[in-house]
Parts: sequence; C-alpha cells; structure tokens
Amino acid sequence: MSFEPLPAIETECTMFASPDGDDSASGDFAAPFHTAQRLVAMLRPGDVGCLRAGTYVEDVQIDDTKSGLVLRSANGEQAIVRGSMLVVGNDVTIRGLDLTGGVACLTIGRRDLSQPPTERVHVEANRIYGCTMDGIYVTNATDTRLSGNTIFGASTNGIELYPSAQRSIVDRNVADGNGTNVIIGGNEGEATSDSLVHHNVLSNATAGYNVDSYFLAAPIGTNNVVRDNCVWTTNMAYAPEQGGIEPPPGRMGFEAAPGDNFVLDPAYVDPGAMNFTPTNETCAALLLP
Repeated sequence: MSFEPLPAIETECTMFASPDGDDSASGDFAAPFHTAQRLVAMLRPGDVGCLRAGTYVEDVQIDDTKSGLVLRSANGEQAIVRGSMLVVGNDVTIRGLDLTGGVACLTIGRRDLSQPPTERVHVEANRIYGCTMDGIYVTNATDTRLSGNTIFGASTNGIELYPSAQRSIVDRNVADGNGTNVIIGGNEGEATSDSLVHHNVLSNATAGYNVDSYFLAAPIGTNNVVRDNCVWTTNMAYAPEQGGIEPPPGRMGFEAAPGDNFVLDPAYVDPGAMNFTPTNETCAALLLP
C-alpha cells in the first residue's frame, strides 16, 4: 500500500490543528489549534477535525461526548500523532493518520469491562507503526471496523481483539513484522465473537503466529472467521505451511480451514522505505475496495 496524501473527500473540515498553531486560536484554517487534543476538545458530535501536516507529540483521548466525530489528516497533507490514542466515543472515524510511538498506538473501548462498550468505530487508511506493545487494541467494543490500514513494527500485537471485541470486521489491512499480527481472545468472563478477518495481507510476525488465539478462561469465542487472507511466514516454529495461522489443537475461538487463506509471499515493494505494496498479484487484489 502506498501512502500518498489523501485525496479530497466530501466531508469538509470543521476545525483544524497544526504544529505551528496556538491552542488559544479559533481553530479555523487560518488560525489552527496547536494540539490534536485541543482540536478534539473543541469539536461537537458529528464534526470533522483535521490535522495539518506535521508531528503532534501527545496522547489523544476521544471521549463519549464526541459521538460521530471524524479525526483525519487535512486534505493533501499527512499528520503524525506520536503517542497513544484512546477512543471511547461511539461512531468515531480515525482516517489517514500516521500513529506511532504509543504503548498501544490506538485503543478502542474502555478497559473497565463493567463500562458500556464503545460502538461502531471505523479506523481507515492509517499507517500505524513503532508501537511499544499494540498497534490497534480493540478491548471493549462492538461493531468496530479496521479497514485499509498498514500496521508494522509493533512489538506485541499488530491488531489485538481482546477480551471483548464483538462483531469486529478486519479487512484490507497489511500487517507485517509485528510480534503477532492478529490475536483474538477473551478473559474476565468475556470472549471476542462473531468477528471476521478477511482480505488482509498478514506476514512475517516476529514473535508468534500471524493469526493467534488467546482465551485465558471460559468462555471461548464463537463464530470468529479468518478467511481469504494472504498469509506468509518463513519461521519454522509457526506453521509456515499454513502461512503462520495458529493450527489446532492450540487454536481456539476462530475458524480457518485449510485452503481458506492464500499462503503466498506478498513481495512488498520496499518495506525498508515503508512501502508495503504487494507485488504478488493475488495478495494485491485482496486489498482492493
């Protein structure tokens, strides 16, 4: 996948932030805020917040008063958020950002499972890398969609669906070189269920399987399906003949029958330059809309 600036899209920016801005400013294009968190704080439900090009070194939280908010890079620009982002508001969209340097670069949902789940968050067309533990951690949420992202270099998990990521859809992502690329699990009386991982390219996990399970106690998740992905590993300890998908009997809580996925080397254009466009035609086709 290439990472050219996003084309113009129909939703107009309500307010802006810029690394050269001022948090006491009005937040319009000519007078942007300085921090992403100030931008989020000033947006109303349903607004579109746009980050102008540059690096924002901060943690960002989108709370449950910000339903329907969109946070994205400004048209034709690329913003980098270096820190941890937490989304607990419903119907939030995170689009077209670089997220890096956080313990979990993006967490969706409250970790306190006694609290209501976060609903219908969309994470689209972001580049997520260099996270201390997880790239995307979906912890207590329903109907999350992770689509068109590239996630690499997270030391623990690229995408973690644990312990209660219900009805998640994970599609058209590239996950490469994370400790484990996708992990599905449960604990504390909760179990991720009814989730679909398909049309992704999942490759070269560094410390585990490309797709793994982690159910610490009953119940075990049901109706989780992993299919139609391009999967690849050369690590002989992690089932290379199955593309690094955890095999039975260790596998719990997800279905991935032999032949359901494509065991193919995606042959990325230039991973060292963060260009994860697959040159393998089958893998590339899976990422198309």
